[in-house]
Amino acid sequence: MNNNFKNELLTEAIRIGDDLLHRVEKDANGFSWQTMGMGEKQAVVWNKSEGLYSGVAGIVLFFIELYKQTKNQKYLEAVKEGSRWVAYYCENNPTAYYAFFTGRMGAAYMMLQVGELLKDESYHKKALDIAAGCEQYLAQPNGIDDLINGSSGTLLGLIHLHAHTKEESLMTSIKKITDHLIKAAHIGHKGLYWDRSSKSIRGLCGFSHGASGIGYVFLELGRYFNDKTFYWIAEQAFMYENQFYDNKTGNWPDFRKGYFDDETFEEHKAEYLNGNKPFFTTPGSMSAWCHGAPGIGLSRLRAHELLNNPQYLTDINKAVIQTHKATIESENTNASYTVCHGAGGNAMLFLDAYRTSKENKYLDYAEKVGENGLKFIQENRKYISGYSTASVEDYSLFMGNAGVGYYYLQLCEPLTTPSIVKPDVKTNAAIASFSIGINAVKTKIASRYFSKTTSLCAAIEFKEKESIVHGVRKGVEIKNDERLTSIFNYEMEKFKLQNSIESDSYVEISSIIEAERNQNFINKSQNGSILSASFKINSNTKLLNTDWDCVDVNNKEKGAYYSLVEVTSNAFKEHQLPQFSYLVLNLFEKEIKASTALHEISNMYDANTEDEKKMIENSFIDQVKEALSTGILVQVVS
Repeated sequence: MNNNFKNELLTEAIRIGDDLLHRVEKDANGFSWQTMGMGEKQAVVWNKSEGLYSGVAGIVLFFIELYKQTKNQKYLEAVKEGSRWVAYYCENNPTAYYAFFTGRMGAAYMMLQVGELLKDESYHKKALDIAAGCEQYLAQPNGIDDLINGSSGTLLGLIHLHAHTKEESLMTSIKKITDHLIKAAHIGHKGLYWDRSSKSIRGLCGFSHGASGIGYVFLELGRYFNDKTFYWIAEQAFMYENQFYDNKTGNWPDFRKGYFDDETFEEHKAEYLNGNKPFFTTPGSMSAWCHGAPGIGLSRLRAHELLNNPQYLTDINKAVIQTHKATIESENTNASYTVCHGAGGNAMLFLDAYRTSKENKYLDYAEKVGENGLKFIQENRKYISGYSTASVEDYSLFMGNAGVGYYYLQLCEPLTTPSIVKPDVKTNAAIASFSIGINAVKTKIASRYFSKTTSLCAAIEFKEKESIVHGVRKGVEIKNDERLTSIFNYEMEKFKLQNSIESDSYVEISSIIEAERNQNFINKSQNGSILSASFKINSNTKLLNTDWDCVDVNNKEKGAYYSLVEVTSNAFKEHQLPQFSYLVLNLFEKEIKASTALHEISNMYDANTEDEKKMIENSFIDQVKEALSTGILVQVVS
């Protein structure tokens, strides 16, 4: 890099820093900044918060690096006073939200960086105070595990805290959250994933919200505690993502497909009613730190650095090609230079690739993005924020100008400026011991889908390269117990049913619309109209007939048992059925007219007299109504 270009980058970073100081709010508690957010109906709102992503802590990280490269005391004052405000805010605003990038754990991480800059270990205590109580994050309803908003980010912050402070009490939280993440893993057709949701087609790929971000945290866990089992979990996450790599787009798919307000709900409803199932099963393609090649490439850079697996070098090359295409070759490259989903964040992949490989082509790519950014600000006089509907600048680290400035600083000193998008743990391996054997990990993961089997089949021995499902099956075969085999087969059917769902968002919208449609039909219908209609069993349910009680495993009596299993994105529902209900519902496994099904069930019970036929008809109609009201049956509308 020539000195003139470097000076231009530093000058622009200084301009951004000075603008931030012009906008600072000073009070007795320190320095703070208003940053942008989105309210109802995409309205811009301004507020102050503590986090890295869009809060004061992120702006402080920018001033840390600006001070390092300029030695200007006013930027050091911003670091000290900004961190003082964050400490005040955290002390006076209790929360259970300990996410790394968007929550309180990021504020603790910022304190560690300030302490390192100032060579002042009193900031360790501030960081520990902020992080205290982080385990309560696991108890939050509808909790998630992703890196940006979830428990894996909390774990990453704890590793950083332990690396800096060596505080023994942190190990309890580290172990508890690690155990949670292991038990929360989903078994895919290949690999492992987390956070299955009705707002997506399937478990997400990607760094901030998807499998690679959680895999990255397990890489850091494995390196820090020198345990290959954690590396295995990371590799399973990357295996999950790689099965979906799309050669046509040159990218990993974006599986988000949810509704978030009345407008998008109506859109989803219309697509469902029009029979447009591909709308719910076809993923998008995005190239950013948060979703797609740039972020996934970052995870593979760390994986290749630690594991030296040639597969990850292949992944890195794919990610770089796609990121170059989306960030430099595309006509829309100048839309935004922010970190989260702008050119600046994307180009941080090039800088990290340069750091690990020392290949100048990656630095050339990153410099081109810097040149484009400088040209953009000269022509437009303001940057575009990460909020697409906003017409004004934001000032935060991930969605605004502080992040743009950070990118310029990182480009000036690519080998020494720490990454804000991939905050590796730099210290040596921990003195503390933390190790979980591969057998214990596989058993914990297996218990999510095969809880009854694993509770009855003690001490399953998994081989290192053996799949979890195969290991459970082998353990059952060794046990050679008829009842255990029946229970395993039952749980295997549940497992296959959940993995057969093409789109969790489709199941969600289907359940809502069909429940409404069914209830309207029941309210308006007489028995005759019910008999003239056609129905079929919902595709996310399955009827099972077993010789052993697989719903209540405490019942050890052999006999004839009938059950129905319903699956959603994150849950199983089991229903013990009487024989009559099972036989009725079984007739609807394929589309059938209710009157035809009634005729068949009458024949099964040899109904001859009018009273017998009427009794069966009434019971049949009651069963159909109940199944409609619960969504087990859906009406077939021609």
